[in-house]
Amino acid sequence: MHIGIVTSGLGAGGAERVIALVSAHWVAAGHKVTLFTFDSPADPVFHPLDPQVRLVRLGLPSGGSRFGTLRRIRALRAAFRREAPDAVVSFLFKINVLTLLAAAGLRLPVAVSERNHPRLQPAHPAWRWLARHTYPRARAILLQTEASRAAMPAPLRSRCRVIPNPVSRFDRTPEADGPKILSAVGRLDPQK
Repeated sequence: MHIGIVTSGLGAGGAERVIALVSAHWVAAGHKVTLFTFDSPADPVFHPLDPQVRLVRLGLPSGGSRFGTLRRIRALRAAFRREAPDAVVSFLFKINVLTLLAAAGLRLPVAVSERNHPRLQPAHPAWRWLARHTYPRARAILLQTEASRAAMPAPLRSRCRVIPNPVSRFDRTPEADGPKILSAVGRLDPQK
């Protein structure tokens, strides 16, 4: 199976880490993986990608204008047609909307992945309106918690799947003596 993944860029964020882990897992399982991003080919990749992941960088970072958004949708749609994935998973609210719009009419199954609590994530009313009209087209809506599923509109909940973040194995064995300490790093925002 050829799986497409769509995200804005490959910076240091948590969604980008999940994309690196999941894409490596799918490659190891024998799938072809193409990663579509809107960032520039010159932008750094923070989380290492499996060398078998094909990277398609569209070079259209967020510009904020309606024309920029339309260019991004057209470029992504053209990339879908050219690369011909069997299914697509998109990450993050605005990218989910853009992906659903780009895939409209292509008979391309799209799963959208929300990484924040849907009700607490700030978004312009126009993006919320677009989400209300595009999310019903998603084959699946991937969420991290049951609280996020409960926050989704009732008609969409049957398509929601709760999948916690993956965790990679540590390369070292903890020392036998002394207390065990587990630490985590994250952003302390209400939406998280």
